[in-house]
Amino acid sequence: MEVSITSLTCFRTADSITAYWKCTPKDVPSTAKLQYKVVLGEKDSKNPSTAVIQESGTYKFNGLQKGTEYTLSVQVYDGNTLLNSKSIALTTLSNSPISVSGRTSDSISIMWDRPTVGSVKLMPAKYLVRYTEANNIDDPWHEEVSRGALSHTLTGLKPATKYNFCIFAYDESGTLVCQYPQANGYMTESTTSIVQELAPSESGANMFAIVVQQHAKVLMGTDSISMEVKYKYVRRDSNGKVTAHETGVWTHKWSSSSLKSAIVTLPEGCELDGNTVHVVVKSRRAASAGLNKWKVCSEGDVELFDGKLALRLSGDYFKYSVKFTQVK
Repeated sequence: MEVSITSLTCFRTADSITAYWKCTPKDVPSTAKLQYKVVLGEKDSKNPSTAVIQESGTYKFNGLQKGTEYTLSVQVYDGNTLLNSKSIALTTLSNSPISVSGRTSDSISIMWDRPTVGSVKLMPAKYLVRYTEANNIDDPWHEEVSRGALSHTLTGLKPATKYNFCIFAYDESGTLVCQYPQANGYMTESTTSIVQELAPSESGANMFAIVVQQHAKVLMGTDSISMEVKYKYVRRDSNGKVTAHETGVWTHKWSSSSLKSAIVTLPEGCELDGNTVHVVVKSRRAASAGLNKWKVCSEGDVELFDGKLALRLSGDYFKYSVKFTQVK
């Protein structure tokens, strides 16, 4: 009976090492109980970490020290009998392979290197970028990046807010090739009033803005988008006394490739009652427009607060961020 370890390569990050190996068995009887012991230890360490698994393929060690030299060994056993082993020496990365190349008040541009297995650089079929607000890690967003791209700009972010990023690389079959170590705490720039460019010469309690920011490019096709905004307002007389409480409705339709920001103006002599509006957003595939199949893609009460991200809209062919803010 003979089992050869034909290849052993590793993917390294600052805090992890993932081993990949292939074995070629020869004349192995059906009664054999093959198992694999993966051993990782710092150079000259007498207390290495050991994992025993039943199938050949891959194993990942987490929680390692950055910039540290390790020795990794894969050993093949039949029961307690060692059949073969193979070792490799490698050093974890000193820094995260994800770097930030640019920031604005609502976007962050990131860059990364192609993943390596041993000394070989891979060419993944696609990357998946996962990101969250640093103080809200349970609500992640994901964006797919195509083959060959080593940079991406995330838009529709909150001003003066810290974000965490992680990147996953996949091969043609959709198998995860590697997971990059997470990059934490990158902050967007602060901003002045986000409606100045929409209404630079106008302001007042009788106006609010709907600020639309594209979150992901429209790659193909279009959707129709319908937005309905219900708001409460009060009427006052010349002495400033409230004479009526009323409700207004603002509606508009766009195509998903031309969704634009807008200023909503209340009737003369009126002002907003409170700082909350109710929003209903519907979308409809262009191909089914004749069937009039509108579907709600977002609905809820949102606050009129300068710079606060109110909601994100997602349809078949679009992703947008929408902010609602009072014009001051």
